[in-house]
Amino acid sequence: MTDKSQLNYDFRNPFVICGATHVPIYRGQKDVSCPYYCSSRFVATQEGQFCTVCDLAVVGADASGLLCSPSQVR
Repeated sequence: MTDKSQLNYDFRNPFVICGATHVPIYRGQKDVSCPYYCSSRFVATQEGQFCTVCDLAVVGADASGLLCSPSQVR
């Protein structure tokens, strides 16, 4: 009896993990991020869905993020 699982990733290529599907997003692949403070990264198919990490913003939306003071406004 073991808890062994086969992982599908290339350890030689830098990657981040998708916040919804938990699959690796390798450098150079198209991805979208949460515009809110969490800035989680997601695969492109998750665009338009609510962020599964912070549950506050729509993934891929054009927004300024969390601004705490007027000096942060560009």
